[in-house]
Amino acid sequence: MNNSCELIVLQRIVPHYRASFFEKLFSQTGWKVVCDSTYPSDNTNRVTNKDYIVEYPSTYIKQSGRTIVMPPVGRILKEMRPAAVISEFSLNMSSTYELAARRLFSGRSPKLAYYTHGYNPHRQAAGFGNAILQRARIPILGIADHVILYTADGDRFLRDYVRPERISVANNTLDIQPMRELAKRFPFRKTARGPNLIAVGRAVPDKNYPVLVETFRRLLRDYPEAILTIVGDGPDMPAVRAAVGEMINRNVMLLGEIYDEERLAEIFSSQDLFLLTGSAGLSINHALAYGIPVLAFKGGPPDGPFHHPEIAYIKDDVTGWIVEENSYDSMISLIQKIFGRGSPREMLSGTIRQFVDDNLDIDHMVSTFVTVGRGLLSKA
Repeated sequence: MNNSCELIVLQRIVPHYRASFFEKLFSQTGWKVVCDSTYPSDNTNRVTNKDYIVEYPSTYIKQSGRTIVMPPVGRILKEMRPAAVISEFSLNMSSTYELAARRLFSGRSPKLAYYTHGYNPHRQAAGFGNAILQRARIPILGIADHVILYTADGDRFLRDYVRPERISVANNTLDIQPMRELAKRFPFRKTARGPNLIAVGRAVPDKNYPVLVETFRRLLRDYPEAILTIVGDGPDMPAVRAAVGEMINRNVMLLGEIYDEERLAEIFSSQDLFLLTGSAGLSINHALAYGIPVLAFKGGPPDGPFHHPEIAYIKDDVTGWIVEENSYDSMISLIQKIFGRGSPREMLSGTIRQFVDDNLDIDHMVSTFVTVGRGLLSKA
């Protein structure tokens, strides 16, 4: 079978939330995504068996508490013969280093672009090891012909080390439009007298769900009819259930893992506020797609939470609110202030919609990749 392709996108897996992006990219360009075929097949977060996906087996090596993914870069390049590669950038993927080395030392190597969260200066303050890992990104990114970053914050930092004309920003996002169509079928409606709060995401330690539950428990003193809904599952769920205790199915609803977007739209229809006590990522986009304001701790050194770039999409009194001090009391105080002004969802409905229109359009993300890719091919 001939899998040759003028440009390939290399990454570990295609998660379900990336499917629409890669489908759109493939339909416009014919560029394929190369990913791992050995990732657990029962993982519901992974997309396979699509025309735009080509799978190769990767090797996994555990090293100093980290799992290193080793794609067969040489075989991929030999069989697919791309003139250019847009690669996921990860210090835990050997392809990050191998592609850079090939680009640096071989004149026949494909043109190279990385797409990445970029550099996170907050993590530099979280211990010597984190500082080294963060700094290690800079020279590798500097070898690439181009770098695609997820937010303008990353651009502002990296342009001190990489020429600005070799940097593009493609705001990281989901396919918002289908969610907006579902939101029309399930418009906002109040189902409880107190605040309806929701959190969605995998239950892992950096999400701090036990802290979320404890914050909510304290909030109940002032809002005894408040409801907290948590959608997600993961290794931290035993700790979450222990924290919930007697509140289960009364004030706290643990709905488990849900990927059906129609079911999620129905759940979102009654929520007043999306609450984050841990690291923030694309769940922010998900909430904003349905018009739900987001409230999160500011995070950062020395103790976190250490957010992904999407934290930049929370703008005070526009798309939600940032709690400046990482404490129960500060978050509860701000929630009380917000609900004292009325319905936060109704309050910010117009500004959220405008922000999403201006910043979170997946077609802009696709067009940026297309522009970068065609620029690489023109120089190949």
